[in-house]
Amino acid sequence: MASSAAVAAAVAVFVPAQGAVLLDRAPPARPAATLAPPDARVLRAMRAAAPKLGLAAVNWAAVLTGAMQRGSITTPRRIAGFIGQCAVE
Repeated sequence: MASSAAVAAAVAVFVPAQGAVLLDRAPPARPAATLAPPDARVLRAMRAAAPKLGLAAVNWAAVLTGAMQRGSITTPRRIAGFIGQCAVE
């Protein structure tokens, strides 16, 4: 399932096995046509939860936007909770 793969990839960036944030890790390669444009709310939440992610946050926001919409994670509170939980885990 694409949404669980995107979530697993996000968790791997926020909390890798060594316990440090990987700044150079890019999201899985996908054709640009399958990605939704990044939601500004998702991008803001990612920058707040993981400020060291830098420009990679834009790519991850694009990957997660579609998965979050399919999972009904669309309200500001749900977005913040989901991104925050990914950062914690």
